[in-house]
Amino acid sequence: MASDGASDARLPRPVPAAAASLRAALAAASADAAALTPRAPPRVRCPLDPVAFLRDHVGPRAPALLVGATADWPVPPPTSATALAALAGPSARLTVARTPDGRADAVSRNGAFMQPLEEAGVPLADLLASIRAEAADAGHAAARGVSYAQRQCSSLAELPGLAASGAVPGALPWAAAVFGPRAAPDAVNVWIGGAASVTAWHRDAYENVVRGWWVRWGGAGGRARGRPGGGGRRAGAPPRGGGAPGGGRGGGGGTPPPPPSSLKAVVLSGTKTFHLLPPGDGWRLALAQRPAATWGRGAGGAWVPACDDPPRRVRWAGAPPPPPHAVPGIDADPAAFPDLYGPAGAGLPGPVSVAVRAGDGLYLPPLTWHCVTQAGPAPGEPCVSVNYWHDMAFDGRWAAAELADVRLAAQLGEGGDG
Repeated sequence: MASDGASDARLPRPVPAAAASLRAALAAASADAAALTPRAPPRVRCPLDPVAFLRDHVGPRAPALLVGATADWPVPPPTSATALAALAGPSARLTVARTPDGRADAVSRNGAFMQPLEEAGVPLADLLASIRAEAADAGHAAARGVSYAQRQCSSLAELPGLAASGAVPGALPWAAAVFGPRAAPDAVNVWIGGAASVTAWHRDAYENVVRGWWVRWGGAGGRARGRPGGGGRRAGAPPRGGGAPGGGRGGGGGTPPPPPSSLKAVVLSGTKTFHLLPPGDGWRLALAQRPAATWGRGAGGAWVPACDDPPRRVRWAGAPPPPPHAVPGIDADPAAFPDLYGPAGAGLPGPVSVAVRAGDGLYLPPLTWHCVTQAGPAPGEPCVSVNYWHDMAFDGRWAAAELADVRLAAQLGEGGDG
């Protein structure tokens, strides 16, 4: 078991008797969605045909594995941490997130939404050395925590040498033909992390193309840490209207629809595995309003959580990553989530998993629930990925997803205000 369920505040709450028919209706809708969703996203070879891609994937919001995603980049990307550091230059510095367990922007055992301790101006060389040391020595990780760069404020700008090299383009070559006036990404993010980092279940109100150099990626943080537009949309929550439901990635209801937005991801070294659920399946993830807190260091370097001031609550999923990625003592027990990880044939289909390998990318439609695990090109090696976030077009599908993932899911024993 990943943890003792008796005192784990992340576990699903019992469904009230009055909501049993609602749960059955949501389960039926999830089964229908699963029947209409391929168990493996279609492979689209790059350079892609913009018209076909718009018709087959962006319009219907269907994930796609982009094979050879970097083939049309003007400059070949780096394929290792060493090559990345050489392009970035010896003076390269960036912001690093640190946690005791590799679970930034995730729900802890006591039910708090935990955000990482952030350190600005960390030399890139020191970050890479820390990631390798954490992988080689469990005692090092236990004492110093798990480190990774995972800012969402177009963090490519923190590495001007890398940006100037052209090895990570500021926009995808085909974006203008597919997205038109939304061709310029809201953000281009470079994430560098270690094997211990896992991205918790969440959804984004962005169209996402992920491309990564797999120096092993650290996971996407949920706070609006300097993100353009002031934030919280990474949770699928509208950025205006006063109070993105759930504040941050895991968003929910009651505010006007946001302006258009969308998202893409690319892997350049190693493998990143995305575990996917369609919009409307949030009820399977133990969503609840969580008190927000941030990790800090106390006397003797002990990890100490501090509640946000002023206090706020974040609607976030308590579900762990899929087996076998759930770590005992860190993550909730997957067996306590039968609606998510139940035995084959005994209930709903499990998440769809897609491995994105070096040089490939993933088109991740907005509002798709996902959890991310990853592996470097060699044991202990860091991993780097690049995300391109584009505004998505908000329409009636957003309203339908909010109905299922926020208003109805909140009635299945969820705490807080739905």
